Amino acid sequence: MACQPCGQFCAECKGPSTTSCTKCDKGMNRALRGGQCHSCVDGYVETKDSNRHCVKAKELKSEECDDNQFLKEGECYQCDESCASCKGPAETDCETCDSSRNLEFYQG
Repeated sequence: MACQPCGQFCAECKGPSTTSCTKCDKGMNRALRGGQCHSCVDGYVETKDSNRHCVKAKELKSEECDDNQFLKEGECYQCDESCASCKGPAETDCETCDSSRNLEFYQG
């Protein structure tokens, strides 16, 4: 017999399958569901980098949001559909537009 590694983010397992995890790696802040450690525990969000760490929502940085999202109170929110990037949820919060639109300064 040969020793096989447990699944991703898994600290202990009962077999080599991807659903045989019995304990999640404590430092990863992931919840065990269906034998997998795939989702972040409550109050944590997954980073967008290749490491896919779970960090406290309040510690998330704006560069970890997708291009068409903005950061508010530690969470990423979707920009208005007309924006490619933004600083808030309204159509007047666009910083750049999608390719089918032109950015105009809002005079409010």
